[in-house]
Amino acid sequence: MASYVTDTHPLIWHLTSDGQLGVNARQIFTEADQGRHVVIVPSIVLVETVFIGEKQKHGITLGQVAALLDKVAGSANYVVDPLDLGLIQEMQKIPRSKIREMPDRIIVATALRLGLPLITEDTAIVASQVIASVW
Repeated sequence: MASYVTDTHPLIWHLTSDGQLGVNARQIFTEADQGRHVVIVPSIVLVETVFIGEKQKHGITLGQVAALLDKVAGSANYVVDPLDLGLIQEMQKIPRSKIREMPDRIIVATALRLGLPLITEDTAIVASQVIASVW
């Protein structure tokens, strides 16, 4: 059983069965749903997902957001990683010149702190080469 950290859009695209999700990312989420992997969900990812659902962007509804929150709450294969002092300290190690957006820095810091690859297609994160990514 492998573990991965997820970025916001891959989680949304998995939830909405969006075709933008990469082949490897889709397989990881499918296998997590089957109990074969663990997907770590940074708390900021859930916050962003709620915000995106409220704005009704990216094809996600508030009902789907509620279902996602229920899924995460009731699953051993989707684990929320909290935003705490240790994570803030880890985030400070990431040069702002490499990753500018605050939510992205928190997500990358989560993956760094846990020593896990990040499920993402975010070009800024991938180009930074700060963390191993899967897509």
